[in-house]
Amino acid sequence: METKQQLVEYLRNYICEVTFTKRDGTDRFMTCTLRQDKIEIPLNSKEQQEVVLRPNNVIRVFDLENNGWRSFDYTAVKQFTIKGSNF
Repeated sequence: METKQQLVEYLRNYICEVTFTKRDGTDRFMTCTLRQDKIEIPLNSKEQQEVVLRPNNVIRVFDLENNGWRSFDYTAVKQFTIKGSNF
């Protein structure tokens, strides 16, 4: 499994597809990124502060399908791919 830093680096540079298990036990698929040129709604200062306060295993990303910010626990990731590649 990739480290949190590796996943964040992929997200900063690519559009990624993530399948993970939510806290309620259901699986979720998300197309997301941290690429600035793809983010339509920047975080405001309060949201940026919340990112700092999140647990270490949580990654905040921009969900391209729902056009909003979402978070996932990287330790609950079942599959992580860079869209259009076989990583």
